[in-house]
Amino acid sequence: MIQISAVYAFFMNCECILIETLVGSSAVPEDIWQFAAERIMIQPHLILGKTGQLKYFIVGNQIDGYSGIGRDRGDVSENGTWIYRMLDPINCRRIVASRTRAIRR
Repeated sequence: MIQISAVYAFFMNCECILIETLVGSSAVPEDIWQFAAERIMIQPHLILGKTGQLKYFIVGNQIDGYSGIGRDRGDVSENGTWIYRMLDPINCRRIVASRTRAIRR
């Protein structure tokens, strides 16, 4: 997660981080969301003093489905921790599909 956070510091205009898992992988551990909320935003906050455009952190694949968290603009605490809400699997799939279509254009 620290590596993702460091990389994100250089791609702050990205709205979505997708970690694609192998088909048949076990369920995503629930504590990953809090860990991501504490780690992803902190590096850009420390390096540049701002958090960027990130709205979604999604994990999964097309076969097993997706789970993730999202934020509304401005939902970051003073220390750079992401204040998040859980996304339902259908919404995650919609977000991934819309970003995939945008990349293909």
